[in-house]
Amino acid sequence: MGIWLALGLFSLASCSPITLGSSSDKGGGAQVGSSSSSPAPQTHFDSNAPIDSAQSQALTNYLHSHQLPLVGARVLASNGASRQVILYGYVATPFGKADAADHARQFLNDSGAQVDNRLKIEPELATNPPNGQLKRLR
Repeated sequence: MGIWLALGLFSLASCSPITLGSSSDKGGGAQVGSSSSSPAPQTHFDSNAPIDSAQSQALTNYLHSHQLPLVGARVLASNGASRQVILYGYVATPFGKADAADHARQFLNDSGAQVDNRLKIEPELATNPPNGQLKRLR
């Protein structure tokens, strides 16, 4: 499990905005959205915003406790505006990807929080979960 998170952290290193919803996206790319909404407009994150380490760790722990053991989060500090979150890591299904974004918004108690969902969908995790966590992965 630590290797997967390390790989997710590595892919987070750039923290630059990405293009969302392109027609060449094969379902594994990053998209902002939730299980109950249509595609969201392109999101721009302040690349100079400091990371709120305490909130990031708390949100990561919250996601792990809600059946998303390979998902990590970075919460960007806000100045009174909507919170911004970057999700990274791996899930087994598209539902898990949308669920992670929904849980992040619930944790922040901000339905308008901007989520840069960089989660990668790896269907083989459902059949070969790390440490036998089949029931915990979505």
